Order: sequence, then structure tokens, then C-alpha cells
Amino acid sequence: PVLVLGAAGSRQNTEYRAELLDACGRNVMDLLPGANDVSRLSPGIYFIRAVSRELSAAGCYKVILNR
Repeated sequence: PVLVLGAAGSRQNTEYRAELLDACGRNVMDLLPGANDVSRLSPGIYFIRAVSRELSAAGCYKVILNR
């Protein structure tokens, strides 16, 4: 399983990063623009939170991983 952050090849996506949080709010993975391998994670509900200033207004997004 791969989680793609941002549109591939977009110039605006090179300046930010985000965190993948578990349901308790713990950081389980730092996400970078492009493909992020999430195969080691257990199925469940996760949240993406922007770390850089450019996306700080974007909020938090819910992600459901299943197999």
C-alpha cells in the first residue's frame, strides 16, 4: 500500500511535509510529497496533519487503511 501526498510533479508540493497520526494522535510516520510506503502500518483510521506553514490552514484529513 502506498499513500500519495500531493500531485506528482507539482512545484508547490516540494516545500511541504505532513505527519501521519494514529487515532490517539501519535505520529506514526512523516510524510513527504509523492509516494509514501504505508505497508508496515496496521489497518485502521489515521489522520494527516500538515507540518509546513503553506498547508497549516488545510487542517487535518482522515485516512482509512485496509487490506
